[in-house]
Amino acid sequence: MTSELAHNEHWEYKLEGWNAFGDANPNAVHSAIFELESSGKLSGVVTQNIDGLHRMAGTSAELLVKIHETNSQIEC
Repeated sequence: MTSELAHNEHWEYKLEGWNAFGDANPNAVHSAIFELESSGKLSGVVTQNIDGLHRMAGTSAELLVKIHETNSQIEC
């Protein structure tokens, strides 16, 4: 947090992937996880993915634990 160089490198890295995240859609695995939730077979979903695709697939916010949050929101 105190290194301006590290801060700038991190934001450059984030900007490189921005377009890819914007075009991403849930895949069959995201849908299968949502189906398990819908059938009452899940008590939670823990993900380190930052793409937001679990929520896009329908996984409820109450069951979703995001270790690294998401790239869909930015806060400084």
